[in-house]
Amino acid sequence: MYKPWICLSLLFVFACGRSELSTPSAEAPLELRVHPDYQGTALVTAEPSLKIRTQATAASPLLQTEEGPVKLLVGEGVKIRAVKKDAASGLEFADIGFGWADTRYLKKSSTCTRGFQGPFSYAYDDRFTNSILSLIGFTEGTGNCYNYMVGYKTFTSYTEHPNQCQTFGNNCSTAAGRYQFLKKTWDIIKEKKSIASFGPINQDQGAIYLIENRGFDNYKARLNVAQFRAGIELISWEWASMPPGRYGQPIRQMDAIWQKYKEWTHPDITNKP
Repeated sequence: MYKPWICLSLLFVFACGRSELSTPSAEAPLELRVHPDYQGTALVTAEPSLKIRTQATAASPLLQTEEGPVKLLVGEGVKIRAVKKDAASGLEFADIGFGWADTRYLKKSSTCTRGFQGPFSYAYDDRFTNSILSLIGFTEGTGNCYNYMVGYKTFTSYTEHPNQCQTFGNNCSTAAGRYQFLKKTWDIIKEKKSIASFGPINQDQGAIYLIENRGFDNYKARLNVAQFRAGIELISWEWASMPPGRYGQPIRQMDAIWQKYKEWTHPDITNKP
């Protein structure tokens, strides 16, 4: 899977190598993933009831929308920018960009998951962009894994595209990474974006380049069903797993991925009115 995991920033008070922090209850903890190609960290929650506070204190108000307290969705990914200790309560809170999450629910994890579902990427912060990127991972069957090739075989170095033609049936394909880039496609992205490695951040940026190049340019906002369908049909020319299925490969149905998109973009916390 991923290469060895790096230590957290000194902003974190627990030592590198410690597998997890104690949790306040038997509730499912959050997973903390740290990839060598990303200087920050990613927070992925399995606990849907974890609420976000407005400040790094236990006494601060909960982050609210018109629909009530903001809660992290199951499987949602966000980045941690810093951790602060609340002197009054002794608790530590992680800055996740739009609020503060209790670090008692954090643990370190070295695995990615094909079955991962939720708005996540290493390169972007807003849940709308990350929802579209995660839908590609969902339909391609890579989840949040950036080191897959065809047949779920893995590669170990992100230095460059692995360029290994994996067989399936009577064919073979060089598709690799979370977004299953063909080598010839990745070469175009490298030239256009002036990027070198095949690391996760560059893969995220490469996918966005392809999305925009296909004319799906309103992905950064919450889409209605008509806008969503139009955008998916555009990028289905790039990703064979997207409906309506341009190239005869197995696909996810439009209604199914629309439901995922609605789930992952609700409530709107990055563009809160």
